[in-house]
Amino acid sequence: MKRLFVFTFLIALIGVGTISASSKTTKSSTVYLKSSNVELKWIAKKVTGEHNGTIQLKSGSMKYVGKIPVSGVFVVDMKSIKDIDLQDKASNEKLIGHLSSDDFFAIEKYPTATFKFFSVQKLAGNQYLFKGKLTIKDITKDYSVKATVSNNNTLAKGQLQIDRTAFNIRYGSGKFFSSLGDKVIRDIFTVDFKVELK
Repeated sequence: MKRLFVFTFLIALIGVGTISASSKTTKSSTVYLKSSNVELKWIAKKVTGEHNGTIQLKSGSMKYVGKIPVSGVFVVDMKSIKDIDLQDKASNEKLIGHLSSDDFFAIEKYPTATFKFFSVQKLAGNQYLFKGKLTIKDITKDYSVKATVSNNNTLAKGQLQIDRTAFNIRYGSGKFFSSLGDKVIRDIFTVDFKVELK
């Protein structure tokens, strides 16, 4: 049965506390990921409301030791970002243009964002924690993300919570600019993910 994963991943057979890329075994393999069963939805909030949309995976791979993933690299195509709440075409294009600009993600200069994980920790119940590095705009920070496995180990759901200011995205941040009033944009944006295993 072919396994498809993204961004964060399904773990069905992990029975130990922490597993890293240094785990010793005689057999290893690499799975290259597809995006057909992936759903990534972002939400960005401001004082007066919020915007939401989608973004796509560009590529990804995950290394296994036996049946256990021990490391992985996942690349998001920043140029694929879309807004779905603004129905007016001009307003929609204006927002995406602003998000693509140097005020936010500078997409022409930094067309991808990357998450690399190096260890996996089993949490309570059917939750797992992936520890690694998140890179946005060529700035890399330590980052961990949880995945909850359900539906007989065929579905993983979770949420990334990202502080944009850690990646030098300061536009409209009350942390850096005073007197913004109701124009403040929240520093934390989220990406909800759902990954189905086929």
